[in-house]
Amino acid sequence: MKAPGYSRVEQALTEPLPEGLIEVRLAPMTPKALYLSFYGVGSKALRDPALKLIEETELNALVIDVKGDRGMIPYRSSVPLAAEVGGQRIITCATSTASHVFQEKGIYTIARIVVFKDDLLATARPDLAVKTPSGEPWRDREHLAWVDPFRKEVWNYNIQIAEEAAKLGFDEIQFDYVRFPDSRSRGFLSRARRRAG
Repeated sequence: MKAPGYSRVEQALTEPLPEGLIEVRLAPMTPKALYLSFYGVGSKALRDPALKLIEETELNALVIDVKGDRGMIPYRSSVPLAAEVGGQRIITCATSTASHVFQEKGIYTIARIVVFKDDLLATARPDLAVKTPSGEPWRDREHLAWVDPFRKEVWNYNIQIAEEAAKLGFDEIQFDYVRFPDSRSRGFLSRARRRAG
């Protein structure tokens, strides 16, 4: 059993299953996390010291890029648009496997999903990009394109990635780069919350 902001609990069920509801109590916890980037989760040189630090300190959680600042996903995603835009960049320690390893160590895992800053999606699908007055994809100081927060296709893509991360076993989803001063950002978050049930 799991829920955001609570420690995981495993409870064995006996056969035959008891009738009615089974009460399970989850203990609230405050995540104290380290961040592993898209590259960091795949690098033994970065990952192992992070795990050692968690073992030796009060840290108890990891924030892991599931979709990073450049729009890359570090595992083989089942979301069709991820393959279409070239978002799947398989790395040595796939996030999908790593999340289970971390959880076995009692580490609370948080999937970081960068939403509207998505160079791969904006480049592969210019119809979804934020545009300059001349109609070209707008780029930030890092020369990365962003996607249009008004487009439901963008919302759905990120929600599908979040749903996939939840199925992979992440304890919590963190949407990042939801930075438009408009009700559309709140609309996206409301839709994501509804889909989470």
